[in-house]
Amino acid sequence: WENAIRADQDERAPLAETLQKLRHRHATTRVSRTMRESIARVRNSIECLRLVHCQITPDSIEIVAKASLQEGVRVADMLLPEWVVKLTAGTRQ
Repeated sequence: WENAIRADQDERAPLAETLQKLRHRHATTRVSRTMRESIARVRNSIECLRLVHCQITPDSIEIVAKASLQEGVRVADMLLPEWVVKLTAGTRQ
């Protein structure tokens, strides 16, 4: 029993090191302003869908994100109530 526990712990050591290296790499990776804005737009699209109780799928996220771009809505304004309703209109049939 003790040998099984030690073997299990030995197998996790490389995973822990790998995870630590990945976290460090992600922490030091620079994200461009454009990419950061895209990430925020996707996040806000998900939140818009949640607020109106719509199903959250890759397609519905894309519909909301594209609608926000077509309407020229700033990322910071996407969660205003009037925009939430307008941007999610394409997902509610």
